[in-house]
Amino acid sequence: MKIQSNGFISILDIHFGKKCNNRLDNIDETIKDKFSQIFLECIEKNIKAIFIAGDVFENCSIDRKTLMLSYKIFNKFKNHGIQVFTIYGNHDEYRYNKEFRHLTPLKDLVDLGVINLMSDEKIQIENNGVVEYSIKGFDYLDTDKLKEYLKEDIVKTKTRTIAIGHCFYENEFMGGKENITKEDVEGSGIDFLILGHDHSHYNVELCDKTHIIRNGSVIRDSSSKNDMQRTPSVTIFQRINGQYTVFNKELKCEELKSVISTKNIVNKEQNKIDFKEMIEAIKIDNETKEVDLISEAINNLENEDVKNTIRRFVKWSLKI
Repeated sequence: MKIQSNGFISILDIHFGKKCNNRLDNIDETIKDKFSQIFLECIEKNIKAIFIAGDVFENCSIDRKTLMLSYKIFNKFKNHGIQVFTIYGNHDEYRYNKEFRHLTPLKDLVDLGVINLMSDEKIQIENNGVVEYSIKGFDYLDTDKLKEYLKEDIVKTKTRTIAIGHCFYENEFMGGKENITKEDVEGSGIDFLILGHDHSHYNVELCDKTHIIRNGSVIRDSSSKNDMQRTPSVTIFQRINGQYTVFNKELKCEELKSVISTKNIVNKEQNKIDFKEMIEAIKIDNETKEVDLISEAINNLENEDVKNTIRRFVKWSLKI
């Protein structure tokens, strides 16, 4: 599939329908404002393609109001000849089973014709008769296929090759299924790897010859102090004066104190508990005594939200 466009924009983790208890603003209006800025970037730069790296929705039980909000936003792009593509993130799936995709709000948007799913077919971005980018997407449930694709032999041409996935990168706390490692990337012929799933912002990292792009969720929506203090952004790919350019475009947003309630933002360093040491203890010995020690450490914390977060994390790690 070919699209005539002056480059493209990548967006990560929208999460339409997420209930952000620590936000003071109207989250729907904030999302609309972010997409208004993205729309103006497309018009100004003559960009006709947008790629979302999964998690368009928070879950598959969103209300009609949220579905209509997402429809109106994407329909505006469609009416101006801008095509929107996405992959399935973990939050977009129903029961983590592809057979239930007909029950998902993401499939509703596809049926309404305002968003396109990335399939096995590569999407090519062409500008003035030159194919500048070749893009392939991999759903959250197909992370293993993404790893295989990274190892494929790719004939180098002037066309930039790009893979889009929804998984962590070099996350020592996560299992292999949803985590790409440097070993997976090394030796790859891919020029750019765009990853959703991790909401934090990271500078572009070069692994061998592959640039890894993880600029974080387009909305600040977590209780992480680090996440809340970042500025949401998108990544713009363009060829300007014959030169390929990739740059992070920060989106305008209100000051932190005017949109975020800081009472739930916890600096983990102040809690005097080392997540790494905790997980290493679990990995070394899953006997009851280790769990008891961790439980005791958790109970000594004062913040109840932190306690519950760590309890869930420990439970996940032990698969209990």
